[in-house]
Amino acid sequence: MSNPNTGSENATRGKKEPYDGSKQPMVAESMLNSSRSIRNALKRITTRRNWIADQEGKLIELFNSDNATDKSTALQVANKLKSDLPKLKKAEDNLNSKLSKVNAHELEELSKKDFPKFGLSSTSEESSRR
Repeated sequence: MSNPNTGSENATRGKKEPYDGSKQPMVAESMLNSSRSIRNALKRITTRRNWIADQEGKLIELFNSDNATDKSTALQVANKLKSDLPKLKKAEDNLNSKLSKVNAHELEELSKKDFPKFGLSSTSEESSRR
């Protein structure tokens, strides 16, 4: 059986576009269990908030047009984006709280580990010459 995902489709699916904020950020708190994943989620929230801020001027321009369809669309999109802001803030607050706990736990776990010696420092070289 042949693979239906061949050629240019495969190349498109293989490359993930960087998150630009135009869609809701993936910030499922229950799935974010490391400080790195939480920090990345917080960056996505910031990116989304910045994208929404950039849309405001464009939507105002559309809303001030003489085209009823553009005006209606701009109003609907603006109301949707405005309703997203409190959700983003709540997610951000929850993630910041979780980050402090996860970070403390990770630091505690790391404090139990020893840093490896490379054996390349001048003291190691002197020892090997003897």
